Amino acid sequence: MTTIDEVYPVDLRATVGPMGTIKRLFLNRDYFQQRGYDMTIFANHFTHRRGLCNYYEMREISELPLVSNIHTQDNKNNRIIHCISKIKQWAQDNKWVAHLLLKYEAKREEKHIDQYIAKGRRPDIVVFHDFYGCHYYLTHRHSNDYAKVALFLESDGKDIDQMYSKYPKLVGTKAFKRLYNFFIYDIEHIDRLVFISRIAVEAFLKRHPEYNKNKISTAVNGVEYLPIEQSVPSCRFKYRLCTSGTVCQRKGQYIIVEAMKRMSKEILKDTHLTIMGLGPDYAKLVNDVQNEGLTEHIIFLGNVPNSEMHSKLCEENIYCLMSNNEGLPIAIIEAMRAGLPVISTNVAGIPETVDERNGILINPDIKQLTDLLNRLPEYDWESLGKASRKRFEEEFTFQRMLNDYANMFDSMKIERK
Repeated sequence: MTTIDEVYPVDLRATVGPMGTIKRLFLNRDYFQQRGYDMTIFANHFTHRRGLCNYYEMREISELPLVSNIHTQDNKNNRIIHCISKIKQWAQDNKWVAHLLLKYEAKREEKHIDQYIAKGRRPDIVVFHDFYGCHYYLTHRHSNDYAKVALFLESDGKDIDQMYSKYPKLVGTKAFKRLYNFFIYDIEHIDRLVFISRIAVEAFLKRHPEYNKNKISTAVNGVEYLPIEQSVPSCRFKYRLCTSGTVCQRKGQYIIVEAMKRMSKEILKDTHLTIMGLGPDYAKLVNDVQNEGLTEHIIFLGNVPNSEMHSKLCEENIYCLMSNNEGLPIAIIEAMRAGLPVISTNVAGIPETVDERNGILINPDIKQLTDLLNRLPEYDWESLGKASRKRFEEEFTFQRMLNDYANMFDSMKIERK
């Protein structure tokens, strides 16, 4: 039996897409057993909070938490949510705040990888889902640790470009050059580089034609099969748009809000938007919506637990994601599972999930989205939604992803004990 350690130093209760995948892997360990792989998953477990900081310990997952939500929007936590959001916003606007936050996040991740290394594990394969944690492991693991290493790049394949939108003020600095060197070190020393979309592989090889193609695998994202719920609509509006994910520049929620500010009043009176998620832009967008008098048309739910996401999506009838940088968003696949037509952007792996059959692709541009929203009555959204569901069932189930995942392990050709 070949032993596998999945190491993901993120809060087990996080609602980000990759953590959803980690939880699905945990629930499907029997499948890997049948394929000859004994998988153990490590993630951060919350221990306590001090001020605005949460403290965690890296532990093996033995069970999933009953509640996935990290934050709630009651009066007790709302102030904390806004404070954290403002700090992250400052990191986007201020070079020195960005340096401090990046250093803090790096030290926190190093601590959690140290906790994993201290366990003395000797698996055949270790899997990472972020390049920094992978680098720290590669340079600090025990000298007699001969585990093969797989690194998932859940991006558009363009190196560390996603971090540019998170820390734009650090682009070109020594700190970013150092991170890029870490990334290059990783891809030179790992045994398998795994992408979640085919277009990401093409983008990566275009930048790194010298890289050994035989060390690359794909495990295209998928989510578990669930039937569409016959839910009561979330509101009285005819066009019930929704979006989910980290509320930040990269995900483009601000584009949707700005487009709704500018759209025809005649169409706006029939339109509503539900924003699910937290992040750097959260506090700013909440204030913008309040100042523009759009609270009747736009609401914020904060983080929605993974276990509740499907129900929430089934209450809406159009999904919208205006990302300017992605891998292959699980959020869109979840929307397709709920039978929602998709409005999104023609970037990275998104066109692998959305085309004229089940939605509309545009540039991540306020004017283009405004024009599209003003033409909402012109489209047959119900038919597009049915096509989304059909594509999900045929192409994006988690069972298919499990097979890709196990095939990736097979390709690493580990001698089984």
